[in-house]
Amino acid sequence: MKAHASGRRSGDQFCVYVQDFFVIPDLVKSGSYLPRRGLLDELTKDYIRTNLRFRVKAFTSGDSDRIVRSLEDKIKRGVFGISPPTLNGIST
Repeated sequence: MKAHASGRRSGDQFCVYVQDFFVIPDLVKSGSYLPRRGLLDELTKDYIRTNLRFRVKAFTSGDSDRIVRSLEDKIKRGVFGISPPTLNGIST
């Protein structure tokens, strides 16, 4: 979770996707990008902290892996009354 929230692109696929799908398109639209070392990581970190939410739920039963995969699949399909995630959702 710390790696996701850091906004650092190196080594974190989540940050790569956020930067590619949200941060860079916003920069292209605004036309206001002036290159500076670390700027894209800073903008990605700001985007994540401003626009995204994290939720954590612990399961300790013997079938916790099955429970988590089932919940993940339901979330991706938008079963809980919210739209499926933009980056890894599954169309119904």
